[in-house]
Amino acid sequence: MNKIFGPDTVFFRGMNQIGNVIAVTLMWLVGCIPIVTIGTSTTAMYYTMVKSVRHGEGYVTKEFLGAYRRNLKNGILLTLVFLLLAGVLAVDRIYVDQAQTQIAAAMSLGYTLLILVAAGIFLYIWPVMSRFTMGKWNCFRVASNKTVSKQY
Repeated sequence: MNKIFGPDTVFFRGMNQIGNVIAVTLMWLVGCIPIVTIGTSTTAMYYTMVKSVRHGEGYVTKEFLGAYRRNLKNGILLTLVFLLLAGVLAVDRIYVDQAQTQIAAAMSLGYTLLILVAAGIFLYIWPVMSRFTMGKWNCFRVASNKTVSKQY
């Protein structure tokens, strides 16, 4: 009977993994409530998912809170930089869209591409910060340059 319902069965290990993923997701949501900590919370989520959920090391809550504290300063700073950049690009694009010329349409397309590039870097910098111990600007350099990221 213990082989079917024991704590080491495949079913209970799978349910434990699902519970850990749900717990990390809830902690991530709570950590994202202040907008400026979205990056910090995302970095902590990536770190916890790799260490606790994927490799089974440590406790989910302890790992998440530790990673959150370690990355709080850099995460807030980088989030503010990206929010400022996104705001400037969005305002510029809205301003250019008001003009009804062909040059304005080309500039609007250029701003859209810049917004997409910034969004790609913004999404990729958090896993880089969770995996490597380096300064915030080195993380940005790695996240924005494919040739550098292949070295790791």
